[in-house]
Amino acid sequence: MKAMPEKTKPEASLSPLLALLGGVTLGLSYLPLPLFWLAWAALVPMLVLWDRVEAVPRFLAEVYTAFLMAYALAFFWPMLHVYSEAPAAVFAGLLLVPLAWTLPFAASLPYRRRYGRGAGFAVLVACYLAVELVFEHGPVAFPWPVLGLPQAGAAPLIQFAEFTGTAGLTLWVLLLNGLFFALFTARRRPRRLLVAFSFVLLVGASFAFGHWRRGHLARTARYVTVGLVQPALDATAWTHQYGSARLVHLTTLSDSLIAAMNAPPVFMIWPEMALPPAPNVARQDFVDAQLQAWVDRREVALLTGALLPDGAPDAARRFFDSAVLYRPHAPRQRYDQVHPTPSQAIVPLEEQAPWLDGRRRARFVKGTDQHILSFDDLRIGVLLDFEGLLGDYARRYPRRADFLVMLTRYGWWGRVPGYGQHLHHARLRAIETRRSVAQVALSGGTALIAPDGSVAYRSRAGAPAARLAAVPLYDGVTLYARFGNWLGLAAAALSLLLTGWISLVGLLHLLRRPAAPPLRAEAA
Repeated sequence: MKAMPEKTKPEASLSPLLALLGGVTLGLSYLPLPLFWLAWAALVPMLVLWDRVEAVPRFLAEVYTAFLMAYALAFFWPMLHVYSEAPAAVFAGLLLVPLAWTLPFAASLPYRRRYGRGAGFAVLVACYLAVELVFEHGPVAFPWPVLGLPQAGAAPLIQFAEFTGTAGLTLWVLLLNGLFFALFTARRRPRRLLVAFSFVLLVGASFAFGHWRRGHLARTARYVTVGLVQPALDATAWTHQYGSARLVHLTTLSDSLIAAMNAPPVFMIWPEMALPPAPNVARQDFVDAQLQAWVDRREVALLTGALLPDGAPDAARRFFDSAVLYRPHAPRQRYDQVHPTPSQAIVPLEEQAPWLDGRRRARFVKGTDQHILSFDDLRIGVLLDFEGLLGDYARRYPRRADFLVMLTRYGWWGRVPGYGQHLHHARLRAIETRRSVAQVALSGGTALIAPDGSVAYRSRAGAPAARLAAVPLYDGVTLYARFGNWLGLAAAALSLLLTGWISLVGLLHLLRRPAAPPLRAEAA
């Protein structure tokens, strides 16, 4: 490949500044602020470096630095977790995860050099979607860095996610970045005008479809009334409030809401792990009897999170992270979390459960099946904490569930971006499945999301709240709910095919290279 003219090469001192600019812009787009549009051009500085790369190791180090800066800015908040184990795991993740995003840029370089910018960018997009597929599936899924996540704040533009899931949003953002990059590199005015028209057409088509789809969804058939209860105790009060004291706090909030209504809600919803952990099955049966009596007396069902012992000997200290549905004058139902948070295999309960031996730690036991909880003619799909961040779990419910309930228990307190980012995931689940999502949190983030991703109600972080919510119910199954992340799978297959192709071309090039002629000895 011929060397580029000196005037087209970026100054060496400007390369780190471009990487820093891209990282800061991308990080700001993830914050729960109206800055989602920053993601449309956040990758342009890295594409400029990609287009003019000379030293590959230095370029990949700059890409790594850019993504490291973005994630440190956007995802610092889990390091404020009240339990000491989580910050160490998060810090290690912030260092390792950006390495994955250097792979699309590295894999696309041979195509950019051999076939030009267009082919190289197409390979970059396919590999980017393939990397996101890995981050959204499997036992070590880590979905926060998904490029399409910030676009949850632009509900009128992203209604097409019911067909593609978050992979379609990432593709959309990558295409917008590609158009900005093409506008930056275009030298002739007709080409600039064509690129600008393509950008306006892409955004305009998304907005037009979103406007039509949201209007169609507004015509709903029926509603169900529920009560959302956010206890919002501070960290010290929550970790030290066990036994009957916590139940009194939650039932008092619920009673105040029921008393204020002319007609009580169909059922109340409490957050994840709202019930105090019991040392054994007998103690859990006592708590169940108390709540069943409260439900029978109020004639209101209750859906709550709970840590339930698995029935093994007490020394084992194993618990299910569960959702329990108490129904008036009817047997209770439960759902056990199938996919725990990756860093939450150990349950630090010494403060909440003084009967635990400090030398031993409680452990989660995973559930085995995603099943529906039902009350009267309502069918409820429950997502516990981390499951709500993964579209693959939410999409399994729409054929059977009338709406989704996300129960969360954040391990941090105060005003941090995590509440808004978690809400973004809930908004995406609503659009992907076209089901209302009732999210109930411990200290912030309690909300009702309509099937078009709009937020009908959101509680104030850190404040106790008991709110009546009318949940719209919809029917139908989206394309994404039927087939899952088909776009990501197609991109992964294409990435493997293209990687194999360029490897084969390189191998054939080496085999066809003529051998060097042997050196002839000079005549004496």
